[in-house]
Amino acid sequence: MFKLLPVILINSLLWALTSCIHSRNENPQTHYKVSKDQLSFFIEHSDERTPLEPRQEAFLKKQKKLLLKSNWQAVNASSLAFLEEAPHDKHALAHVCLASYQLNKPELSKYYIDLLLNLDANNPIALNLKGLLTIQDAQILNDYRLALSLFAKAVESNPDEVAAGLNLGYTYLALGNASKAGKVFKKMTSRCNSCPVAQTGYAIALMRSGKHSDAIAIFEGLSIENPENLVAKYELARYHFRVSRNSTDANNILREVFEKTNINTRKEVLKRAKMLWKDQNKHDLF
Repeated sequence: MFKLLPVILINSLLWALTSCIHSRNENPQTHYKVSKDQLSFFIEHSDERTPLEPRQEAFLKKQKKLLLKSNWQAVNASSLAFLEEAPHDKHALAHVCLASYQLNKPELSKYYIDLLLNLDANNPIALNLKGLLTIQDAQILNDYRLALSLFAKAVESNPDEVAAGLNLGYTYLALGNASKAGKVFKKMTSRCNSCPVAQTGYAIALMRSGKHSDAIAIFEGLSIENPENLVAKYELARYHFRVSRNSTDANNILREVFEKTNINTRKEVLKRAKMLWKDQNKHDLF
């Protein structure tokens, strides 16, 4: 059973990917992004609360531009160059951790994560990435428990941390614990100024907990706010098919989903929508 969990987790994380690629909390300088390759959440840039040296400020300013472009090769190279002059700089180490993770170099990422955690045991970026790498290698239930503990520690380490909280919530969903997932997403919703990705997770948790009316209210709000939110539309259609038994509304919603076939990042949602249509209508739409 446990070998199937990574697939389940990826499917759960994909809902967040398709609902909100970028979201921000109340601090406009904190930038959260969903990785298109890894289907996971990480922090691209976060404000520094302690004073920085001029060269650190210059480094972070340069890195921010590279991060916004997802130029991970350049992020990695500039971070390593900075570390040659300042081997224990936590900012540079954090960026190397992110870059190596995104470049699919897990062993190198683990090495730098451990270095960073030796300097700062509560670093949220390192804890978040270590949790994601733990899930990638997971074989038994205790591996997922370890990942959950790492995400939770990251969340508690910084009152502005959202990325690890999203991973925590979606991991709980993947493991079938909608109750705990709901509590996490509710907390993250307040942290990220009701960002759609957290609201989506919260609504899914509510739906799985049987709180249909509350979940539908959120999905409808998300759909109105962003008509291209295919995840919200899919969940609404599934609800009308399987709970309210209103197939007319469900089919109308699915037709809206099918109109977005040109959006490459939403192929998985489109695939699920087509399967749902065929299952309920007993024929292909096309």
